[in-house]
Amino acid sequence: MSLRTSPQPPLRPALLLVLPTLVACLALLEIGLRVLGRGPTGTTDDIFEPYRDAYRLKPNQTRVSHTPSFTCTIRTNARGLRDRSEGPRPLARPYVAWLGDSATFANGVEYEQSFVGLFGAAAERHGIEVVNLAVGGHHLAEQEELLGDFLASAPHPPDEVVFVFTPQLMGLFDQRHHDLALHGGYLFPRDRWLGPYLVVLLNDASAAYGFLRDGVRAVQARFFPAGPKVAAEMLAMYA
Repeated sequence: MSLRTSPQPPLRPALLLVLPTLVACLALLEIGLRVLGRGPTGTTDDIFEPYRDAYRLKPNQTRVSHTPSFTCTIRTNARGLRDRSEGPRPLARPYVAWLGDSATFANGVEYEQSFVGLFGAAAERHGIEVVNLAVGGHHLAEQEELLGDFLASAPHPPDEVVFVFTPQLMGLFDQRHHDLALHGGYLFPRDRWLGPYLVVLLNDASAAYGFLRDGVRAVQARFFPAGPKVAAEMLAMYA
């Protein structure tokens, strides 16, 4: 007695059917999202430029920073500092300079809603200006360097300097950036930048990709939360 097995369907005809269908669905999703007003949504939005071993903000720019968690507008003045608007900052009046990392820079928050922006709005009523020298991801050394360059070009020194220390900044206070590469205004690890850079280009080119990416991340956040491990790592910096 012999056993007969049904022949396996060839793979190529299946792929010839599935791949065009998938491409057509993605094209329809792309068109639909753009019709609804949702365009490509990159996450870092070309806000940086290289400076020595690290980076700083590009001057006179307006960019929208978008992630699954937040969307905010980032504007820089002619000095390359986050501000309410583009353009020069003459600093003719007394002013307070703020320094720090992403918390002081206020990632994910409109400038007017950040604590530096709120302080600035209150200080203006007393004839005092505010400048925000903070840059997300900077360590103490980069901020000190930025402050020195700012003082060298400012018409007069600030009346006060406020340096905001976060757990991350305290834990990494003596480090500098030596392993970063900037490509097209985006930050990447120096030894593995190509793959992430291609993903960034896809973010900036395809609304469908951003839609699917945000959906996957929302599922991950709901069903696979990071848990207490991340908080423990941040608190461990105090040790």
